Amino acid sequence: MASTIAEKLDYLMKLTDTSNASLARVLSFDASYISRIRAGKRGIPRHQPFIRPTAEYFAKRIQRPEQIRSLQNKAAVLGQWPADTEEAVQYLIRWMEEEQAHGQEGADKADKALGAGACYGQIPTGNAPQDKFSESELFYGREGEREAVKILLKEACRDSAGGELLLYSDEHMAWMTEDTAFALDLSRLLTQFLQSGGKICIIHNINRELSEMLEAVRKWMPLYRFGRMEPYFCPRINDGFHHRTMFIVKDQIALSSGSVGARPENRIHLLTRRPQALSALTEEFEELLSTCRPLMDVYRQKDKYRMQRQFRRFLKGEGSLTVLHRFPLLMHLAGTEHAHTKSQAERDLFARQLERGQSITEILCPITSEKDLEYLVPVWKGFGKGESIVLQSLDEYQECLNTVFSTEMPEGYRLVLASEPEALEEIWIREKEEVWVYFGWPEPIAFQIREPRLSDAILRACLHRVVPMNWH
Repeated sequence: MASTIAEKLDYLMKLTDTSNASLARVLSFDASYISRIRAGKRGIPRHQPFIRPTAEYFAKRIQRPEQIRSLQNKAAVLGQWPADTEEAVQYLIRWMEEEQAHGQEGADKADKALGAGACYGQIPTGNAPQDKFSESELFYGREGEREAVKILLKEACRDSAGGELLLYSDEHMAWMTEDTAFALDLSRLLTQFLQSGGKICIIHNINRELSEMLEAVRKWMPLYRFGRMEPYFCPRINDGFHHRTMFIVKDQIALSSGSVGARPENRIHLLTRRPQALSALTEEFEELLSTCRPLMDVYRQKDKYRMQRQFRRFLKGEGSLTVLHRFPLLMHLAGTEHAHTKSQAERDLFARQLERGQSITEILCPITSEKDLEYLVPVWKGFGKGESIVLQSLDEYQECLNTVFSTEMPEGYRLVLASEPEALEEIWIREKEEVWVYFGWPEPIAFQIREPRLSDAILRACLHRVVPMNWH
């Protein structure tokens, strides 16, 4: 249900196919002013009639049954749409003037999309930004950056149908993650933007630490489920000293900052709506994008057959294979009762890999708590190729691992422990070829990265997780 004048005006204009220019002529305003009212960038005029003539205009144009039904659903508390024109005018005036609280429908969708069981409401996207700044304003430090990003995303959410959000930042991600409340706000706003039809183009940086890259994937993963994220990576290595950030809502608003060194406290961030500035920043982003390459393909549950074909091709590839996960591949090779695929074909693939002299290095992240057992949804199960792992307790899981560690290792097979047992992802790396990053919870989703330099960087970072073998 719409709750602000801006949202209600926008709704009525879409309902009646009214353009900014048409309404502007009737009300004796400039079309750009009408556009800014619709977008929430300007309030309605105080010293010139607005609501009454607007209501008169729309009362005459809401005639078709489907229009009336739609409006009655929006303004349910006012009852039936009146047949008398003057009563219809009063109906619209009452609806446009009354303040209504945001409903929970958007928040419920966001919670479901995020899949984390969170219970938080939708972020209001009313007229707050116009109280913050007019055309341009400066914000300072991390706190200022967070405030500016929220203003930008709220504005994006108000007019996101077909909108595009351009994102690039090579600064450390701490400004997004260190404030829990802001991290939740960021997730909600980006979810709202995608739910209402927006698209995000994001450029990732190649020289982040693996832990930071995976943290970014975890944070952004719920958003990839919408299928409207276009990820790219910049192959040029940043010097780590100069930093650049650009958040741009095309033709609406942009946030820009740059700095040197590692001290973000006094970094200046420019938030602007000036057309020239928007044009310049968009051109800068697109020039950077022209040097970038697609980062990865994303496979969701609906893509499982395509994913199965691609993953089988990956397993048949040449070169050594490194796997970081929580359930040993050796259970496949041994064909034990706990092997988590029914397919003999998968077991044969691993066996042939070793027969060809191509090594397998398995970095095992042992489960350490009963709660984590529910997250044990390996790639075979998540994309419909295998059966579920039925483990009733942590003791049973450890018994499986004891079986593995007491088994004679095939030649070319290396099993080691990881230093981060809490890791929830599976990472499959074919040396100098490609990488698969898979999450089985809350819903299966896989990321396929076909960039040799990224593959090697991720491989090196995974091997840094290895600790001396000490299994009891």
